[in-house]
Amino acid sequence: MWALLLTVVVALDVSPHQVVAAPASHATVPTEKKTAFIKTSEDPPFVTLPADYLMPERDPVREMFTEIVVLALLGLIWSVACMGKPRMENWEGSKDDMKGDFAPIGLFGCFNLGFKGICETFCCMNFMWAETISKTQIASLTTALIVMVVLSVLHPVTMGFSMLLFIIVRAYARTTMRTKYGQGEASIGNTCYDVLVHMCCCFCAVGQEAMFVEMHKTHNPAFLEDIEP
Repeated sequence: MWALLLTVVVALDVSPHQVVAAPASHATVPTEKKTAFIKTSEDPPFVTLPADYLMPERDPVREMFTEIVVLALLGLIWSVACMGKPRMENWEGSKDDMKGDFAPIGLFGCFNLGFKGICETFCCMNFMWAETISKTQIASLTTALIVMVVLSVLHPVTMGFSMLLFIIVRAYARTTMRTKYGQGEASIGNTCYDVLVHMCCCFCAVGQEAMFVEMHKTHNPAFLEDIEP
């Protein structure tokens, strides 16, 4: 028996001291090194976040109430500080300069209104728009304000659809103003442009329209004489 074992050891070139008797279960299966995770006092505690932590649940009623409060405050400030007051400074030019695409006011003309005019344009845009609509008699001031308030307040429950409708209403008013007073041709291109400016740059569009109407009403009164009620 020992002769046979020595023959195998010599054939495998293994030292006799390396031959250790072991159970069959450990003879051929290598052991796997395991790492133990030990929590120390320096580790931060485990925190379980609520399900609505990353995306809290919306409250449309609360959002509508907030919209009403904000509109009421802005409307009060606007009615005291801006309503019915001139925005344009003295302008020198001829009637020929008032022909074209809302000439002589550019799309970014609102930045020439000064600090007060810029604040009105970017903070009270909807009220400025309603006043412009009433000046051109496309609709009364009351009607324009009601449309603006209803569509603005309803956007939390309509998932923004009412605001999209409001953009269409403003673009329609701009297109009506354009075609009625000779500010560019009545074409699909101009209509699409009016929709895009109210969708992408609504503040500048409303400011341009307000300055355009005020300038013509002040310096070219005949421009608004033939407006139908």
